[in-house]
Amino acid sequence: MDRTAVWEILLKIGCPTDFVTIIRSFHEGMQASVIENGEVSPDLEVTNGTKQGCSLAPLLFVIFFLMML
Repeated sequence: MDRTAVWEILLKIGCPTDFVTIIRSFHEGMQASVIENGEVSPDLEVTNGTKQGCSLAPLLFVIFFLMML
């Protein structure tokens, strides 16, 4: 899911700019690592999709795909 498109869609459907900025701040700078055979990879930058475990993730996903139809 392209995050830039999500922010644009939220603004398009009338979400206040401050609200979109807050949601966006939750997703900027996200990093992840992979554990394989007990070894941890260096951190990887996560640049698309929503934050796993975030309670807003399902809602953002639904809004994104409904607006893409």
